[in-house]
Amino acid sequence: MGNKIRNKLHQYLRKQRHEAYVLNRIVELRNQICRQACMYGTVDEITRTVYLKYNKRLSELQNK
Repeated sequence: MGNKIRNKLHQYLRKQRHEAYVLNRIVELRNQICRQACMYGTVDEITRTVYLKYNKRLSELQNK
């Protein structure tokens, strides 16, 4: 019984750490996009694609 609880807790904490990582990466990318837009008036295509990918992944994680 204790092993099941420990396993569930481990899974929960692992998911929380992953969500925090994805959220931090989104904030970094958003900052990078804003800086590029202000400095150059355009944003790199790869940065936009990665930002959208991480944003979609975070919404999937939060809906589970």
